[in-house]
Amino acid sequence: MATDAVTGTTNTSSTQKTRTTTNEGQVKLGDNTGKDSFLELLVTQMRYQDPLSPAKDTEYIAQLAQFNTLEQMQNLNTTMETVFKRMQMSEASNLIGWHVEANIPTGEDTNNDGTIDTATVNGLATEVKFVDGEPKLIVDGKEISLSDITRVYAATAAANSNKPDTSTATDNTTS
Repeated sequence: MATDAVTGTTNTSSTQKTRTTTNEGQVKLGDNTGKDSFLELLVTQMRYQDPLSPAKDTEYIAQLAQFNTLEQMQNLNTTMETVFKRMQMSEASNLIGWHVEANIPTGEDTNNDGTIDTATVNGLATEVKFVDGEPKLIVDGKEISLSDITRVYAATAAANSNKPDTSTATDNTTS
């Protein structure tokens, strides 16, 4: 008689019986398989193991090692998310005082082509603030995501682009 640890199904020769357990005892893989689900699976395996042929110690040691690896990976993921947010904040802060051009979504589809229209925003970045965990650059009173920025240039370049060309022609005489 073999027992399936995940569903609690018991196979005996030609008949199959399914144990009904409470919601606490059932383990559903794929929902959000984390360390809690892993521990539930381990407890369920121990609860429904065949007493005549119990699982070997090495199997449990291997599962505990996998559990430890899973927990370390989750901790690393949390740390990486924190580092990424700090990098984004630093990157956004470095843009303060620079002229920024961005294409921001308008939220409308005026062409009825299935794509959201964009509007071009061009101006001096004055501040950074976090909105829903994402840094937004403030340009002309509008919040701009870093991913929407298409161009960054110095304030002096913006001032010079409005002036007429005053450069003199080159002297092409030969000596």
